[in-house]
Amino acid sequence: MIAFRLDRPARQRLAFLVAVALSGGAGLAYQVAWTRRIAGVTSATHTAQAIVLAVFMAGLGIGALLAGRRAIHLARPARAYAVAELIAVAAAAASMPLFTRSEALRGFARSLGADPALALAVQLAGLAIFLLIPTAAMGASIPWILEALERQRLGPERSARWMSALYAVNTLGAVAGCLVAGFLTIEHLGLVRTTWLGGSAALMAAALALAVDRRSATQADHPASNDPPVEGSAAPAAVSTWLAAGCAGFVGLAIEVVWTRLISLVVLNTVYAFTQVLASVLLGIAIGAGLAVVWIRRAHATDDPRASLARTAGGAAFGAALLFAIVPTAIAGFAGREDLEIALASGLSWRGNALLLLLMCPPSALVASLLPLLVAMARAHERGSERFAVLYAANTLGSVLGSATAGFVLLPLLGTAGSNLALVAITLGLAAVIRRIGVPRLAPSIPRRLALVGTAACALALAHASDLPRSIYEARLDDDTRVLEFREGAQSDVMITEDVRGRRRIWINSSWVAGTGGGHRSLGHIPALLVAEPRRALGIALGTGQTFASMWKHGIREFDCVELDAGVIALSTKWFADASDHLFERPGVRLHHDDGRAFLRATDETYDLIVLEPLQAWTAGTSNLYSREFYEEARAALAPGGVVAQWIPFYGQGVDETRSMVRAAREVFPEASLWLDDHDGILVLQNEPFGLDPGELARRIEARELGDELALNSLDGIEDLLSLFVMGPRALDAWQSGVPVLTDDRPFLEFAAARSLGHFAYRKLVASIADGVDPHARYLAATASNEDRRSGRDAATIREFVLRERMIPRREILARVETLERAIADAPHSRLIARRYRNLILEWATAMERNGKTHEAEAIYRRALRIAPELGEAAVNLSLLYARERQFDLAQRTLDRPFEDASVRESARRVRERIEGAAAGE
Repeated sequence: MIAFRLDRPARQRLAFLVAVALSGGAGLAYQVAWTRRIAGVTSATHTAQAIVLAVFMAGLGIGALLAGRRAIHLARPARAYAVAELIAVAAAAASMPLFTRSEALRGFARSLGADPALALAVQLAGLAIFLLIPTAAMGASIPWILEALERQRLGPERSARWMSALYAVNTLGAVAGCLVAGFLTIEHLGLVRTTWLGGSAALMAAALALAVDRRSATQADHPASNDPPVEGSAAPAAVSTWLAAGCAGFVGLAIEVVWTRLISLVVLNTVYAFTQVLASVLLGIAIGAGLAVVWIRRAHATDDPRASLARTAGGAAFGAALLFAIVPTAIAGFAGREDLEIALASGLSWRGNALLLLLMCPPSALVASLLPLLVAMARAHERGSERFAVLYAANTLGSVLGSATAGFVLLPLLGTAGSNLALVAITLGLAAVIRRIGVPRLAPSIPRRLALVGTAACALALAHASDLPRSIYEARLDDDTRVLEFREGAQSDVMITEDVRGRRRIWINSSWVAGTGGGHRSLGHIPALLVAEPRRALGIALGTGQTFASMWKHGIREFDCVELDAGVIALSTKWFADASDHLFERPGVRLHHDDGRAFLRATDETYDLIVLEPLQAWTAGTSNLYSREFYEEARAALAPGGVVAQWIPFYGQGVDETRSMVRAAREVFPEASLWLDDHDGILVLQNEPFGLDPGELARRIEARELGDELALNSLDGIEDLLSLFVMGPRALDAWQSGVPVLTDDRPFLEFAAARSLGHFAYRKLVASIADGVDPHARYLAATASNEDRRSGRDAATIREFVLRERMIPRREILARVETLERAIADAPHSRLIARRYRNLILEWATAMERNGKTHEAEAIYRRALRIAPELGEAAVNLSLLYARERQFDLAQRTLDRPFEDASVRESARRVRERIEGAAAGE
């Protein structure tokens, strides 16, 4: 009912507010979708974010600057706003097909002799130029709707307040667009439909503007050509005001980049984490614009509004600098809080979201308030729409420079702490400049001057005192783990750690991604054994290099390894040189600092073996290496008889998401097999019909002299190796049925996987395949020998017991031990079963010893030696236990047995000497 009491100008202003909110939502929906789509071109989420943000802000600034200069000459600015929105809608709708067709631009550059990196740069430059069209149109729309508002002759003070209100509401719409796209539509509708949804909102905004245009009496009563110019409207803004607006944009975006990096160190790098940070900053911007409305009203109630605005803006900048110094220390407080880290990463925690808002909104709000305050200061003497356009252009230019400088210059050169300190200092300088703009004789009182100096000193001291990011990592590491090296780079922070047992791990931001040992060797050996003569190989995602070192042992002569992160390349090749057998020092091995997908699209080579070991499924951007389109690109680079091997983690995502990962690959490669080594699934893809030939595999192992290498993982027996096979094409058909296909357009994997964090799905995943495993005999040749058939049956027996033991809850150790003991009885020659039994026994018994339950530990060791007399470690540990109880004769008799393993034999010798010495002392 209130709407009917509003006069026509008030209804028009309300319509403008709704229109700019819809426009803001559309703009962020476009931005999020474009970022994801460019990440599909490069696989580099950081690069995609940098490109889209730079183009988006540059386009907004260019559009605003050009439109602001024309605004006063428009007869119908509301209609011009609608036209600008329609142009943006049309260009945004055309953008998605253009991303795919831009491959032709890269191909053209390659045909002219450009190298792959230059060809990719040409493709990205072409896309960036096109995206300037819709972003410039969106930038033009704001000055034109402000000009329509200006025609209502509200006066300088009301006009400035309404401009701030429009800015605030536009940003609130952007918050909504960011959240809807980041939490709902990209996962469920895909990128194209998200763009269409944003376009629908923009169409509604255009319709509102056209409705206002048709009903506006202002247009007829006050034609633009007859409006008297506002005094000073033709004069350029003071250089200091323009620079202040640009500097505000610079620090606002630069600090966002630094904080995003900091948060990535304590929160798993999920798509939700990025969306939450962006939404928090945008909400802060909206709040800042809202605060400006209040502050402008108060300033105009004073005798000197311009001086009051200058003091207010300067105070806001001082406050922002102080908060810039405080926020990193607060973020560091999250480190080691696993429950909070998972809550933030999953995107489902109101508590986590509230903490981010509390941290990031206040400083973002103070910085964001500077632009409308500066516009209000200029508006006292100049026309609002034109002055807003000029200062908005300066602000967006500063934003582009701030984002690029922080990501590519400050963080790599100064690190997180140094970058934050630099931005605090810049913001303090900005505060001092703003207070002097236009009022050079403005002199604060001595108490106020002391307060300002104290605030600046406090901010600089706090920023300088923070030991970031080392303090964050030290809070997350175990006491027995030390940092070997840490490197802050443009893409991410990379760290190498080592524990007391000598195990090394490589960390990227908040999580460790690979380490010595594990299933890396199997991922290299199994696919290579399925290729008759592997000569050329490609590896994507370096990690520790162990996977690729295993591949190399199969007679490969030329190997290309592609890694996106320069920090990973530098630290991995340094600290994992021994673990990777110095692979990257060998002739024929080339290590490329490049994007994996871009490299695949650009290469003219074909490979016998393509192996990938991406980050976990919940990592933002990882979907690009699991999508159907990626496998199409891999197939184009695969030589006849070759295979593609993809790592399928049996953790970090649910059952349906894992099945979708497999289905996307099999849309391109129907002939596939799934192998499982503990928690690591290995999906092997090929063009030729899949088959198993135990005899041929054994011959390849012997010819390639791999027995000792495979023995490291107890896979030197052909039956143990084949026990890792779980599904061929027929079983995979049934297992993957009914799940959606993962595509570049709909990268739902990382959304669903992020929500699965903290829910350990390993046993569910194993159970999902256990009942549907393929019999080995199904893929043996009709002419297979009896020996091959026996190997298949023995492998199936081993596999059955291993899968059964994996489905038992980890804490039910006795049930797991009993299962493996039955496996030893049925498959006595399996080294794989023996190894699993050994590890479980030692884990169980040593846990009892740590808890002081020596009798229980003794019983476990004695039980194990009855089942597996060759279990040397159990004998040594039992001997030590007896020695501690002063039962020296029993301790020595326990060691009276043959020890197969040389290292255990040496350990037994040393223990015997210690026992003999202790006995002699008695």
